[in-house]
This record gives sequence, C-alpha cells and structure tokens, in this order.
Amino acid sequence: MSPDHITLVTKNLTQSYVIFSNETSQSDCLKYRDIKIILADDQHITLLVPPSACSKGHHLSLFVFKNEKQLRVLKKMPNDRSVLKCMVLHGTIEEFSLIDEQIAEVTLKLTDKVMEYWKSMIDAIEKKQENVSQLFAKYRE
Repeated sequence: MSPDHITLVTKNLTQSYVIFSNETSQSDCLKYRDIKIILADDQHITLLVPPSACSKGHHLSLFVFKNEKQLRVLKKMPNDRSVLKCMVLHGTIEEFSLIDEQIAEVTLKLTDKVMEYWKSMIDAIEKKQENVSQLFAKYRE
C-alpha cells in the first residue's frame, strides 16, 4: 500500500460522517447515511453521493463529523455554519461517475483544508487499513 493512497475497506474505519454544501448550485446535501468516503489521499477525496446533489466542476464544502449525534437532529444547514462542530474541507469535483439511479462516485480535488486535521485523518485511516491488511495476512497463512 502506498502511503499517498489509502483505500478504505468500510465506512466504519473512519468513524466519520459527511454532509456537504454545493456552493455552485447553492444547495445542501444532509443525507449523511447516503454519503460514504471510499478513497482519500493528500490531494483528493472520493465519495459515494446521491447523484442529484452535484455534478462535475461543482465546488463543494464538506462537513466532516466524528459522530452522528448532531446530524440526527439537523433538518437544514444553519445560516451560521460555524455552529457545526466539525471539520470543513473544500474541493472541486474532478470526476463524476453515475453508478446507478441512487448513487454516484465523485472525486474532489481539495482546494482548501486544514493540513494538521487532514494529516491526522489520513494517518488514522492508514493505521486502520494496516490493521485490516494484517488480519487478512493472518487469515491467508
């Protein structure tokens, strides 16, 4: 496994939940159960999202939460987004692939991020991925 490219085996590995605002279309996607992180590296993040929520070239603001408590009661995006207790990442969709009517895969090129947080998230994902790889290696023996 390359340290620059981390593959997530399941959403549970990150224990993160994501919602986003589409700054291009001025719409929000609060369907956190339908948004899944599948790949991440230091420049990109790939997500599974509802296909009607965005398109190639759109600029997104991702809100990454450690747990879903706040999301369960969130009915709409607050006007003052600073009240959300989460990390915010910004990116532009470089790739958009429709998988079926209910899900699309999008890859965002990150344009603005808090490097310390992003590095800690990548490190946590990589550590958990290594644990999974070790379990598979033991199983193969």
